[in-house]
Amino acid sequence: MHDNYMRIGDAFILVYSVTDLSSLRELNESWVIQLQNARENDFHRIPIVIVGNKIDLERMITKDTASRELQTTIGRNDYLIFLETSAKEGTNIDAVFQTVAKQILKKRHSEDANTRTGGRTSPIPKDGSASSNSTAAKKKRVWNPFQSFSEDDQT
Repeated sequence: MHDNYMRIGDAFILVYSVTDLSSLRELNESWVIQLQNARENDFHRIPIVIVGNKIDLERMITKDTASRELQTTIGRNDYLIFLETSAKEGTNIDAVFQTVAKQILKKRHSEDANTRTGGRTSPIPKDGSASSNSTAAKKKRVWNPFQSFSEDDQT
């Protein structure tokens, strides 16, 4: 069942314990590989937040060590972020979800810009007109955490 979620998910939060090297290895050797297999065509464009949890306890893994180890498996990813948290103390928990939301919006904005320009860097529409009085141009994306993205009028 989780393979289906991996194929359709907009972003992923992968968590390991900074107190347990085996949790980092399992994340790297299992979850990252499964995600790569499920999303082989667009893996480098999926927002992924890697979270080192339990920073309130004695640390066995530094953020740099985790970053280096995971970077070799993950490789290039335009939306990869590393954060550290303490679920027990509530440290950076909000930041994880805010970061995921920002990364999703950043990716959507990038995809929208690519679609509008036909993959070109120029903002001029394909028909050559510089005017954008269409209804679609007057819409914005609104993120609702309980639904997928929707469009609202800017009026």
